[in-house]
Formats: sequence, structure tokens, C-alpha cells
Amino acid sequence: MASHGRTRLVETLLKFERWEEVVALEDSRWLDPTGTELHEIVRLRSMGVAAFFLGDGKRLESSLADLEKLRKEIGDKEPGLDEQGKKLPDARQWVKQGIAELRALVSMGRNGDGAEIAKLLDEAKDTPVERLVRYHLKRGDLEKAVEVAGKLPQDAPGLALRVETLDAAGKQDAAKKHFETLRRRGAAMDRGLPVSGRMDGLAVKLGFPQEWRLQPQVAEDVGERPRMDTLGPLLWEPVQGRDFQLADVAGKMHGLSMFRGKPVVVVFYLGSDCVHCMEQLADFAKRAEEFGKRGIELVAIGSEEPMGLRKTADKSKSGGMLLLADPDLKVFREWGCYDDFEEQPLHGTFLLDETGRMRWMEVSYEPFQDAGFLMKEADRLLQFRKE
Repeated sequence: MASHGRTRLVETLLKFERWEEVVALEDSRWLDPTGTELHEIVRLRSMGVAAFFLGDGKRLESSLADLEKLRKEIGDKEPGLDEQGKKLPDARQWVKQGIAELRALVSMGRNGDGAEIAKLLDEAKDTPVERLVRYHLKRGDLEKAVEVAGKLPQDAPGLALRVETLDAAGKQDAAKKHFETLRRRGAAMDRGLPVSGRMDGLAVKLGFPQEWRLQPQVAEDVGERPRMDTLGPLLWEPVQGRDFQLADVAGKMHGLSMFRGKPVVVVFYLGSDCVHCMEQLADFAKRAEEFGKRGIELVAIGSEEPMGLRKTADKSKSGGMLLLADPDLKVFREWGCYDDFEEQPLHGTFLLDETGRMRWMEVSYEPFQDAGFLMKEADRLLQFRKE
């Protein structure tokens, strides 16, 4: 989840031309260096792209130098496997394409050879279409820009960039045609976006009213519409972990509420006969003191009877963790650690902040085996809990 969040954050900011915000996030808790190669490639490449559009050649060249250094560290290393046994993305290809894009931008900033720039952009095969269009516009290659703009998605940002490109190439009739579509699809576009302001100016130039947005008509044949505030919050916020009452090996009852005021890691495991579960608990137990120094409690909930917890404790050497029993799988189900189709419990690992809100989670057919990663991720994620 954290990986996808970082990637979508920079993708969104770059797509909507929020260059200053990208640069402002450098080394912040939102986009800090992680030591993970794929994360670093995305971060450094994004910083270089934003620097280019801000005219900051020094920052662009610094990002390129860091990417080239990272490529040397990656070397010929084969991509590893994820927890499901699937091959991870090839960092060698990612860094190669990132370097090609930034080298093209450095050359563009120096008014370099056009053929060499075009070659580098071709090598950066994963560069989003909207960025390629902007690069060709900056280079003054209007024919290529129009060609590439034809591949843009038909959403509001894509239509707006296509209109700009066609207008720049002197194709006003085609620009008007796409602007007419944009009037409907761009009605909800944030007026504070750079592209929104440019569309206000282009509207008048192309013969449309400055208030060019056409408000969508609400269909009348869809039944009763619920109030928006009944569908949940406008902005995402962490969900609250459901409280429980479960017994330990001595029959004493424990609930999630007893940890209120402290962050807690909750692990769902499939009993003492699950070898990988025992390895997982042993890994967390070894780091119990380190988690404790961070004020983080450790709780493990097993799909076994309370008396079975003693065997689990012996096999996993998990003395630093509170073990609880959920033989009826009630809490497993409530926390989403159950496959209704296969009718069997699933492994789950959750990080909750001191208010009981889930800050990180993983539910899978395999147990999460990297307690060290979660400890570092907790350091980062728990910084957000007061916001």
C-alpha cells in the first residue's frame, strides 16, 4: 500500500503540473529516501522532471547524477520475487529509462542536438504520453507533438493538452472540436490547476465564452440519489480497527481498546502447525525490544484454542508478544482475514496508531515475513498520526 501510495502521489502531481509541490516533497516524510531501488528511481526521476519544468538545471543535473550512481549500484542484479513468488519489476530497465529521460531534458536545457534528444526520448519508453507531448512542444517539434497528442486519454487533462497542442500547431478547427468535448468533461476540473487557467485563455481565443464549462445534467431516471455525506468522507482517512475480546493462554480476556494511546502491530496467524507463521512470529519476537523502544506493542491472534497458544509460544519463541486465540475466526472475519470463497482464514499484519486507526496492512495467503521493514515503515507512517 505504501509503495502504491508514493507512486500515485508523484504520478498525480506530475500529470497536473504541480512541479513546485514535487520538489517540496523531496526528503519529506511523504517522499523520503527509502533505500528501495524502485522507490528511489521513481523519486529521483520525478525530481528531475519537476526541476526541468521549473527551469532548475542544477537540480535536474543532480537528480541525473544520483540516478546514474544508483544504476552502478544496481549493476546486473536480476529482479527478485515478491511474496507471491512473482517477479518484481526490473530495476535495471527502470533506471535505464529514467536516465534516458533526464539526459534528454538536460540536453534540451542546453539546446542540444535535436536528433540525440529524440533518440533519448525514444529510449525512455515508459515516459507518460502527456510528458512526451510537453517535451515536443518545448522543442518546437509541433508535428511530432500533434502526433503524440493523438494518444492522450480522452479525460479532461488529456483533452486540455490536446487542445493546447492543436492550437500551437495552428489547427484551430480541430482544437475547437476537442474543446467542445472538454467543456463537458472538464466541468469539474479544479480551477486552481495551471491547465485550467490556460483553458480560460484559450476558450476566448477559440471563440468560446470565458466561463466555458458546461455543467453536467443530472439524469432523472436513476432512482433516489443518496446525500453525498452518507457515502463516507470526501477525503480518505485510515479506518478504525474493530475492537475484540479474546483469551490468552490463561483464559484472561484482552481487547484492542486496552492498547488505546499506544501504536500496536496486530498479526493474524494460522496456528502452531503453520511453519511460516512460526517463522513470522519468531522474527517479530526478536525485534520486540526494538518495537518497544518505539512505543509499539505486539499482538498475535491465532486460529487456535487458548490452550494451543502454549505450543505456539514454544515453537516460535515469541515470548515478547501477547498471544490471543480466535478459534471461531470471528475476529479474523471482522478484520478481513478470511477468504469467503475458499472458506478459510488468511494471514494478516496490521499497524495501528495510538487512536486505533490502521496505518498499514497486508492480508495474504502467505504471512508477512519482514518485521524489519514494518518497523522502519512504522517510523515513517506514525509521523502522520497527529495530522
